[in-house]
Amino acid sequence: MDKSVVTAQVVTLFLIMAVGFIARKQKILTPDLTKGFSDLLLNITSPFLALSSFQFAFSRDMLAAAGMVLVFALVVHVAGILVGKILFARFPDATGKILRFITIFSNCGFMGYPVIGSIFGQRGIFLTSIYVAVFTTFIWTYGVFIFTGKADRRSLIGALLNPGIIAVFLGMLLFLFSLKLPLPVAQTLQAVGSMTTPLSMIIVGSMLTEVKPGDLFSGWAIYYGALLRLLILPFVTLFILKGIGFKGILLGVCVLTVAMPAAAISVPLAESNRGDVFFASRIVFLTTILSVVTIPMVIWLI
Repeated sequence: MDKSVVTAQVVTLFLIMAVGFIARKQKILTPDLTKGFSDLLLNITSPFLALSSFQFAFSRDMLAAAGMVLVFALVVHVAGILVGKILFARFPDATGKILRFITIFSNCGFMGYPVIGSIFGQRGIFLTSIYVAVFTTFIWTYGVFIFTGKADRRSLIGALLNPGIIAVFLGMLLFLFSLKLPLPVAQTLQAVGSMTTPLSMIIVGSMLTEVKPGDLFSGWAIYYGALLRLLILPFVTLFILKGIGFKGILLGVCVLTVAMPAAAISVPLAESNRGDVFFASRIVFLTTILSVVTIPMVIWLI
């Protein structure tokens, strides 16, 4: 794809984010409404988008690609856990927890779907949904464990019953057996799922208003985390995957899921578990703003 076209698509997404930012500033969007939009995205529009992305003819190549993304996602999350434990062992506990969390978890759902979908289309969404399923399982198990220090069966069961994972499971069955949904159902899934891209960017823009720019730039830890999240991790991933022969859409999806900014869900998780909400908000804000530059850079390198 032409670089200017890619840049235009990414800039469009960030302009939609600006709409959400302005709407929140003008009090058109409220915190409660933003929370409702987030629930709508996580439980309805995003699963619908994932399920609709599986509606194409079965091919061994795409099945193999899905399997490779699954393995890649598992390796990336386990590697993130190990890297976080090594790099942030000497940080203050509250700060270290946030840095460990954002090293493991990117904003692959809220921003991954719109960015990757705008470049690779339906098949990009299909492969991204495999990564997001692994992400969701880890975030509601190990992600919660980071803040609480506890792991239980209920968290694992809850993760596996997440609407996004259920959608991927159902979609995979449809894909494997080349089953086509009735036209009204397929069109409903597609129409509601298409809301995911603008809704996700509006939500991120709305969330960014909760951080005061004047408070953003204090402390070197936030820059350390941003550098790791936006540049070091995706560049190392790109180098390794190219070295072992990944290319095309498979390379693009794997690298871009890692190249997304810090997972926005770190803020509510920190808030509900007495974590450092202020630091989490700042690093989500900073990495999201800087990703306007870093995401096109990574796309060009791919």
